[in-house]
Amino acid sequence: MPILKGGESTIPSIKELQTKDSLLIEASTKYSKNFIHKFILGTHYRNVWSAKTYLPVFKLDSIMGGLTPLKVGGGMQTISIHLVDSLGRRYVLRSVDKYPSSVLQPIYRTTIINTLVLDQISAENPYAPILVAVLAESAGIYHTNPLYYSLKVEPQLLKLHPDLKNCMVMLEEKPHKSWEGSPIFDYPKKIINTQQMLSLLISNPEIKIDQMLFLKSRLFDLLINDWDRHAGQWNWLLQKDSNQKILKPLPRDRDNALFLFDDGILPYLVSRWYGYPKFQSFHSYYEHVPGLLINSRFIDPIFLNQLEAADWDTAIDDIINKLPDSIIVQAINHWPKEIIAIQGEKTAKKLIARRKQLHKAGKIFYKEINRHLTILGTDHKDLITIERIKDSTRISLKSDSTGFEYFNRTLSNEVTEEISIYALDGDDQILIKGKVTNGITINIIGGNGNDHITDQSDVADWFKKTIIFDTKSGNTIDFGVEALDKTGITSKNMVFYREIENE
Repeated sequence: MPILKGGESTIPSIKELQTKDSLLIEASTKYSKNFIHKFILGTHYRNVWSAKTYLPVFKLDSIMGGLTPLKVGGGMQTISIHLVDSLGRRYVLRSVDKYPSSVLQPIYRTTIINTLVLDQISAENPYAPILVAVLAESAGIYHTNPLYYSLKVEPQLLKLHPDLKNCMVMLEEKPHKSWEGSPIFDYPKKIINTQQMLSLLISNPEIKIDQMLFLKSRLFDLLINDWDRHAGQWNWLLQKDSNQKILKPLPRDRDNALFLFDDGILPYLVSRWYGYPKFQSFHSYYEHVPGLLINSRFIDPIFLNQLEAADWDTAIDDIINKLPDSIIVQAINHWPKEIIAIQGEKTAKKLIARRKQLHKAGKIFYKEINRHLTILGTDHKDLITIERIKDSTRISLKSDSTGFEYFNRTLSNEVTEEISIYALDGDDQILIKGKVTNGITINIIGGNGNDHITDQSDVADWFKKTIIFDTKSGNTIDFGVEALDKTGITSKNMVFYREIENE
């Protein structure tokens, strides 16, 4: 299938970036292997990594009006350098090839495990970030703008890292306070990471997450098969909409989009449900949607907890309508012609097929997320009301000082099995009421402060459906007939935050 003309994009293609001094270069030659090796460990994108293409030479003194190196970056798998332009805006320059040995325990770095991990980098398409950025722009999803270069020898860079020479590199904006107020991110007042975002969110109940945009971003992740969307893969843009401050998601690090892993005997076995199912492969169908959600399992139930099924349908339709065949083709045209010849037709067909099945995949996603939701209170005094009614549970969270209701949703027993409510700090007032024949399991997780918890509910079930975790002292708790006393078990109080910090 020839790559035809599609829509237009503001992101320059490789062809548009090429100059007279462009060099013929490949992403890496180390993944080229014989038939037996590929049969056992997979063909992956080995031919894409080794394909030579013309890329402009990276020049510190002319790109972006001139860039100044600052320091070596913190990435563990790539060689990266932080740079700054004349306006003080930060960028990251990093090698396209990866060196994952540093993420292994030292005992494994001289073993076959190191060889196998290194080889599986070939499951990543090194040009995926270009395609993703163009598609994201069309879909109305925030993104950085990756630019590819060939790097010969830049003395200033060699001083920071001796291996950063004669290689393919990628330059993109580093979401950082230096980009606050920039039009490319819609003039944000702040740009923060997920930990900082959570701290801001629980300090002010009137700041909210744009959950619809986060949902669209996550549906887009499914479409491009980006399975690695943990908390560290996001930045957040604090913007003002009318009189309310809103946090909008900015996805980052798109290396694992279009991941192709299961085309060898060993990776096939690893990627099955009995192996490591998060390593989902980019096919014309959705192999295992729950596997694509594993790395985001701590953030999705929080950042999507206020959306109803109709909202999901609206978001799915929006993605489908904004990414017609012509846009997909146009995005692929941003790749070098040599890469289009190898992967263009295959990738276009897969994306079009996955887009057509997005409603089916989205419904699975909806069920997975709403099966067990997480709701965060604030570090101030909150009024939390949980009412068990026939076949559903109504939950309301309000600020005691202002009366502002920042969460209100009725959840169906047919969809939701369990809800965890983190009351966090402050002297919270929590009431659970209602007599029903069946109900959702409710975990009440207190934090620091003198909480007043009253359970007046009754569920006609063999097992208690209200479980209270808090400290043994300083609280007033009426367990009633339904609540299970788990006070003194504090390990669950901050488990979410510890997991975010570990990421």
